Amino acid sequence: WACADVLVVTLLLCFMEIGTFAKFLVGGKCGTVNPVLAKYTPYDSCFEVSMGLNYGFFVLLAAVVISLGASFFVASECAAVLEDHAEPDEADTRRATGAS
Repeated sequence: WACADVLVVTLLLCFMEIGTFAKFLVGGKCGTVNPVLAKYTPYDSCFEVSMGLNYGFFVLLAAVVISLGASFFVASECAAVLEDHAEPDEADTRRATGAS
């Protein structure tokens, strides 16, 4: 894992849950203020948190997907090359030569 993929997951989860989390933290502490706010202002709550995902998030998401795909590809190719060029261990050498 790298920092960028963790950041993408964190931002996505924050986008989905930040409003619920903020309401949980405030609880009913705005109960007496909310009716006054609703009557005299365009707001109906004394505390609200919202988050949006802009163009930059999707660019970062694409970069993370490409990065993860490239790293899996390179790792599998390296494993295949190492497997092809691996030196036989001593037991394999004895079996191939017929020695005990």
